[in-house]
Amino acid sequence: KKPCYKIIISRLLTLYKLIKYTYKLHLIYKKNTPDYVYSVWIGGMISWPLKYIYKFKMVYSYMDSGFSSLDTFWKHPLKCERLPLKNADIIDFLSEGLYDEIKNRITLKKKTKISITPCSFKNYDKIIPGDKNTFIISFSSRLTPIKNPILFLQSIKEFNTLYVNPKAVLFQVMGDGVCMPEMKKYIVDENLQNVQLLGHVSKPVEYLKNSSVFVSIQQTNNYPSQSLLEAMACENAIVASDVGETRKLVTEKEGFLVELHPLKIALAMANLLDNKEKMEMMGKRARGKVLNEHNINRYMEYFYSLENL
Repeated sequence: KKPCYKIIISRLLTLYKLIKYTYKLHLIYKKNTPDYVYSVWIGGMISWPLKYIYKFKMVYSYMDSGFSSLDTFWKHPLKCERLPLKNADIIDFLSEGLYDEIKNRITLKKKTKISITPCSFKNYDKIIPGDKNTFIISFSSRLTPIKNPILFLQSIKEFNTLYVNPKAVLFQVMGDGVCMPEMKKYIVDENLQNVQLLGHVSKPVEYLKNSSVFVSIQQTNNYPSQSLLEAMACENAIVASDVGETRKLVTEKEGFLVELHPLKIALAMANLLDNKEKMEMMGKRARGKVLNEHNINRYMEYFYSLENL
């Protein structure tokens, strides 16, 4: 643990940064006072005091499914979303589930208007499905416990014991994080020769376009994972944990919704590879779904409607 005086110094330096950024934003607002300010994360933390000076309406976007940013102000001045949440005129929640959770954690003002984002989106112009002649199963995320990368490796171990020809399947893992050392050890210990750890990948689509199945097994929610959107746009059939609001993106038409259990995940992957027509159909449905329902035009209509609330 850090000595007490170092913690105090760290908090004071962070508070200084907060004041400095707020002052810089004040100079911008002074020159050109907006009617509305749409803010996300730290933008809201430095904007909410200024709304009372310049009388603009503040829309605050909340999207933290881990609720890790609800600390007290003095504990983490640049990580505390309580104040913008309590002072926003409109709160734009990424999903109904986030709103329900926040209501149980924070008492919001009665006059605060609530809006729910109808979709997530990507720019799909350059996301084109590629060659899928080789069976590739992909996993892409930060390698942290909430994303369950170790569980994915355990599922591969199960898969290799029950699938007829496991060497014909390549498992590729994109991402980096605290679980990487444990993953490397597990792969060696269990002799998982058909697993490729790619580390950080700047353009995951270049790999996803050639994979046939994408696995998203987050602990609490897979919606609205950007990696999942990209995989679906690349015509990957999906194996996803049946948690949170995952079904807003993935249903039984686009893949398998499974329990967080190695054998269940392995069986779902094997089922897809044993039924190529079914796998391809699910991949095409997945692409159609994100292009039609999770696109920038739908989001833009929603975004510009916020000022009319």
